Amino acid sequence: MNDIESEKGPLWLFAVVQREDSPPDRWHLLVAGPWSKSGRLKSIRYVFEKIEAHFSPKERRWLSVVITLEKNYPAFKDAISWTKVTEGAPVELQNVWLNGVLVYKAIVFRAQEPKPAEQTAVV
Repeated sequence: MNDIESEKGPLWLFAVVQREDSPPDRWHLLVAGPWSKSGRLKSIRYVFEKIEAHFSPKERRWLSVVITLEKNYPAFKDAISWTKVTEGAPVELQNVWLNGVLVYKAIVFRAQEPKPAEQTAVV
């Protein structure tokens, strides 16, 4: 997460979520920032490469998918409504809704509203 922020700029959202219908050892990584575009392969590849650099293939098995979100997407708005995390320890949540899907468990490392100066930044 720190690598991404130092290279690309602020993160508005960085969280892992386990959907109710997911296998117990599989997680979705949600990422949002002024540099990410939802579903854009370049942003997803960049985040995945950062994950690869820090985890072995065996350790990465927990990662089901990397999802980049834009600030105007309902899923982004849902996720940042759960809690606010700007620094420090992550927040663990259970049974929260994400765009109409029940999330059994979420670990939120960063969740914050975009600042006005960040909203149009593209890196």
